[in-house]
Amino acid sequence: MKLFTYTLLISLVACSSLVRKPKPKPVFTLNDFSKTVELKGEQITLRGIEFPTRLTVIPEKGIFMCFEGEYLSNKKLLHIYSIDSIKLLRSVINIGAGDGEVLGAFQLQYDNRNGGEVYITDAQKQQIIVYKVDSLIAGKEKSFKIIGKPFSGRISFSMNDNRLARAVVIDTSYNFVDIRQSALNDSRMLFNKYRSDFSVSDSFGLYPPTTEEVPAHLLSQVLIGCLSGSTDNKYLVYTALSADYLSVYDTKGKMIASAIGPGELDVSYKIQKKGDGERIIPSSGRYGYGGNARINKGTIYALYNGKSMKTSGPASYHSTELFQFTYKLNPTIRYKLNIPISSFDIDWRTKRLYGINKEGSTPQLVIFQL
Repeated sequence: MKLFTYTLLISLVACSSLVRKPKPKPVFTLNDFSKTVELKGEQITLRGIEFPTRLTVIPEKGIFMCFEGEYLSNKKLLHIYSIDSIKLLRSVINIGAGDGEVLGAFQLQYDNRNGGEVYITDAQKQQIIVYKVDSLIAGKEKSFKIIGKPFSGRISFSMNDNRLARAVVIDTSYNFVDIRQSALNDSRMLFNKYRSDFSVSDSFGLYPPTTEEVPAHLLSQVLIGCLSGSTDNKYLVYTALSADYLSVYDTKGKMIASAIGPGELDVSYKIQKKGDGERIIPSSGRYGYGGNARINKGTIYALYNGKSMKTSGPASYHSTELFQFTYKLNPTIRYKLNIPISSFDIDWRTKRLYGINKEGSTPQLVIFQL
């Protein structure tokens, strides 16, 4: 199973009704960037992995790691590579339901505090599984800590307010924030803030006011989004996968900025009848921002897709547009990449961007110098 949101967006086409909403004008357009820079990347074949996703660079350890998106019982989930040689050093973490194993990895986060820890959000087990990075490098796969209830052995795909998917741990006490799954609640809040015992301490953040016509219980399905944390754990960036929208909050819940752009905010959707239930499918006509953003020292980088939702296959979730913003979402640089990528991270010490290209038969690592 390829755990990539775009696959869901493009695979479902039948519908019983189409709801169209107004299209507010963008806050910024491509003409508002201070300059445009063309970047040429170097491609290197990634060995030992079939469908890499969620790339994370850990420069102080000399490594980068990424998930295996082909979920097979005989495969390892996490692959660790050398930054210098791009050599596969180790493959760790079994795909499964046991302790320290992962069934449905959706989020990969590294925090250099607490001795260096890796957080994996398991959307099927409904847990955040914590590993010590040095233990993973050494091949020891035992989890250090599990945030969440013990796994019952039963997988539920029901939507509810507290369902984990894109969790970001924000402090050394393992408090975290995630996007609210609003299917069973009428609140229009965007995020839940959790204590380490999984109890909700606060709800904050708002969807764009122009989505008022969308019923509250459908918001998280119409504006499918990703959540990313800054390197200093002070800021959160929300990027919409199905619309031209992004926003920035501090981890206390205060909105710093939000922006529509570079196109209009189209929040139309389809309702697909399935048995006795319904499935909500965004149908804005084009993809928005491609996955997780990166933020460091007040600068944000985000991949922008902009392709038609009629596009299928790997081309649909690869992008050649990389936007740079200030933390207040003022557009600064538009990077045009000569090789499309689908996921990326940045070594802030060398200003090298590492991206993944999966368009061919063999996955490639693409390195750009910012």
